[in-house]
Amino acid sequence: MFLLSAKGHLEIIDTDYSVRTALAILESGSLLIAPVNNDVLEFAPEIEGTDKIYSQYGLGLAFIFLPLVALGKILSTVGGFEPRIVIDFLLSFYNIPFAILGLCFYRSITLRLGASEARANFSILLLGITTAYWKYSVTDFSEITQACFLLGAFHSVLCDSPVKWHKVSFWCALLIAIKVAYVILLPIFVAYALYENGGVPIRERFRPILHFSCFVLPMGLLIALANQLRFGSFFETGYGSQAASFSWEYFRRDWLDYLFSTQRGIFPFNPILIAAIPGWFLFPKKHRRFLFLCLSISATWYLLVSLWISWQGGWCWGNRLLVPILPILMLPVCFMEFKKLRYKAIVSVIIFVSFFFQIVSVSIKVDEYSLLSNQFSKKTNGNMPTQLFSTSSIFLAKPFHPYSKYPASVFDSKIKGDVDLSKYESFHGYNFWQVHMLKFIGKEAGINFMGCAVVFVLVTVAGLLFACFFIFSSTKTWTLKDVAKHWDDTLDYDEINAKTDSYFRRFTDSDQLFDLRENSVVLDIDCRTGNGSAFFSKKYPSCYFKALAVSPLFQSLASKTFEIENVKGETGLFDQLPIALESDTFDAILCYETIEHMPWPDKFVGELSRLTKPGGILVLTTPNLFWEPVHLIAPLLGLHHSEGPHKMLSRNKLRRLFAKHSFAVEVEKTFVLIPAGPKFLLSVGRAIEKLLPDWTLTVLALRQTFVCRKSEKNV
Repeated sequence: MFLLSAKGHLEIIDTDYSVRTALAILESGSLLIAPVNNDVLEFAPEIEGTDKIYSQYGLGLAFIFLPLVALGKILSTVGGFEPRIVIDFLLSFYNIPFAILGLCFYRSITLRLGASEARANFSILLLGITTAYWKYSVTDFSEITQACFLLGAFHSVLCDSPVKWHKVSFWCALLIAIKVAYVILLPIFVAYALYENGGVPIRERFRPILHFSCFVLPMGLLIALANQLRFGSFFETGYGSQAASFSWEYFRRDWLDYLFSTQRGIFPFNPILIAAIPGWFLFPKKHRRFLFLCLSISATWYLLVSLWISWQGGWCWGNRLLVPILPILMLPVCFMEFKKLRYKAIVSVIIFVSFFFQIVSVSIKVDEYSLLSNQFSKKTNGNMPTQLFSTSSIFLAKPFHPYSKYPASVFDSKIKGDVDLSKYESFHGYNFWQVHMLKFIGKEAGINFMGCAVVFVLVTVAGLLFACFFIFSSTKTWTLKDVAKHWDDTLDYDEINAKTDSYFRRFTDSDQLFDLRENSVVLDIDCRTGNGSAFFSKKYPSCYFKALAVSPLFQSLASKTFEIENVKGETGLFDQLPIALESDTFDAILCYETIEHMPWPDKFVGELSRLTKPGGILVLTTPNLFWEPVHLIAPLLGLHHSEGPHKMLSRNKLRRLFAKHSFAVEVEKTFVLIPAGPKFLLSVGRAIEKLLPDWTLTVLALRQTFVCRKSEKNV
């Protein structure tokens, strides 16, 4: 969704300063740049002997841009394009990796605070697409990069590592490299470190402070030195007279609006934060120190930006200055329980409204509202509604007025006439890179369709993600009898799977990863119709296969398969745990697409461990959690059979279960990018799988495959 909704061009003038600095470093080895806007000369420090200036923005951002700027210059040379077009296109995506890393930090933080995996996953979904986190992930404002570094520091605080304060220092150093104002937060981290070590001797109590200084102090000295060399003062950052533009007058002007205004308030622009408020009272007692850190950091940053001269951070969505603390304010969501129907209904409405405002924000340029507001006032002598409602009106009107000429009645039903912004080409259509690409290649006639298509896809994907969560969260417990009934009702199992390339790949792909010793005794658990045992018996004819099915129908079909394929072994039925077999019986266990159907995966893996001989292997495959939407849609479209009672397990949870029950993962691979389709398409999918690194397949591919070995000693 982040990639789909990126912009393809730079939206704010501030970014241009860092881009020009990066270009100056590459082209002339200097930090001097031509001012982007002459207004900056009114407050920027004057540099003797030149009409150029040094950027007032943190040098960290310019250095982050360097690789993309260099790549843009290379690609523009190869492709014959204007360098800035390519550079700006690449940089419009620069926030997305930081946004994803920030979400990973956020999820890990919630897990360390005691949230379940389901709640942690739901929390990152809410943060990612129902708050302004989404908007700022797909624009070139640096607030998401700042949020990522701040989350990195919080994540490190919760580590048990002896070097955790080195890690906190690293992320804080990156923060102040981006924006020096973050030095105001450093004393809070120092106070937390001292409080955390309150019961140890004085010498040991100050050790974390030394660790915390290991990156922060050198970065501070480096910034001070850069300031001295550029501006002739250690404390001059480039903001000149604006550096002192803090006042209680601004605080009195802004503090309430920054919370509740529909022009720049954090709650109206992120309604989901309302649902998070009760969660602050549910914070686990053992993490109350961390609660203090969250509240202290958030309150300090809110106070700082409220004292600042800026109205809301320039032309932006809501108040961008508060975006870095959005993830912190969202943390309590993971502690909320919505068991009663009325609470679920209220939260569902809040989620819907929050998502609507975010889809509006990523679809419309903030400049369009600002210019529209000015023209509206001049032409009608009226006032536009506040940004939140006006931008929502623009979003709803855009499909009918793609070239930005709007009837004034769109914004105020009492006013006649038009407000015309059609001369601004960047406002034509929705604000997505695909739309701007059509303009670039001269296909402007298709921008309305393309923009609406992107919005449709974004809404559909979001709907599927939320549907999956609610299905998971509302899934009732089931038994093996329920699974058996599902398989008994699936009369065309083999016929359907014969048409699906991915079905037999569970056997052929895993076959590359392990070998069976001669005369091994093999358990094929939940064997379905016995195809797995039949496949491996051809390669290992000396092995004895015990195939257990949960369904009476499937047991009878498996027996026929054994007879037809001349498999050495027998079939059986299991409908409960423990399985009526002796411990340490099997040299290998084959468990294909089964664990997700088990009502109690922990007990199930424990039972597999009991049945496996010490040193024996477990071969287990299961669908990737992120393919659940496909599994939900496929049977509705008649493309595949229903999965029946099941719950997908994450890779991390599986690994924890293996470790708990004495299995060491020897090999892990994820296969299948394209599960079905024409032969040429399947061949393309297999070719891409060979080219992609394993970590990308772990995220993108369908089938997780693990080969585990049981400890030589029973635990």
